[in-house]
Amino acid sequence: SHTDRSMPRGQDLDLKFKGLSYKLYIPSLGVLPKQRPWLLLCIPDKSYQIDITYSSCRKMVQSEHFAVLTPIFDSVSYFDYEVLNYRGVRADKIIVELLDFLAEETMISTREVYMLGVNEGGSFVQRFAFLHPQRIVKALIATDDYIHPTREQYFPWGVNPNPFSPEMVFDLDRIAKLKLHLVISPNELMRLREPAIVEELKKENVKITYNTEIVDYVGKGKKLEYLLDSHGNKWSADAI
Repeated sequence: SHTDRSMPRGQDLDLKFKGLSYKLYIPSLGVLPKQRPWLLLCIPDKSYQIDITYSSCRKMVQSEHFAVLTPIFDSVSYFDYEVLNYRGVRADKIIVELLDFLAEETMISTREVYMLGVNEGGSFVQRFAFLHPQRIVKALIATDDYIHPTREQYFPWGVNPNPFSPEMVFDLDRIAKLKLHLVISPNELMRLREPAIVEELKKENVKITYNTEIVDYVGKGKKLEYLLDSHGNKWSADAI
């Protein structure tokens, strides 16, 4: 599969890695601090408004000179990317390979990354973070579809390895140390308020916000600042 290796800095790039299309921005050398730039990995939802997702993330971190990466999961190869496409070509594996590739080919820091996802993108981010906690600095997730940090349910709804992907092994100790902010929409309000579920999520250091509709991303100052809900409330906490 085709892989692009020409990645000029300071431009919005449309590239391919092993057949996966992605959008990438690498800050220009003239604006970078001494250290390698952090990466914000933004996962789109299945509305496939890739340009909107990518441009929103670019705007959010522009003043901080972050690199920005938005993968484009095609509906054939990665139909169920929100659950890591665990029955087929694994969506999380191609992202890990892409991050390692970018570490070799660019000066972007990709050993640990910031992640953001809404709707199906949020479903991917939470599952990716649970499976690869060592790759996450912080993550902000807004989704109806969440994974329970319990071995009583099989992946993709819990962290017990699924017979279709027995190689997926979850480290609950590392998951407990993740800095996640999970924003739940009204559709999941009653189900998430089940005491057993709430207790399990709290044990795993997951903050929960109820009855919230996310409408925009916002960046400010030297941080990836917050999500904005339909009432004008700002959501950030430890997430960004």
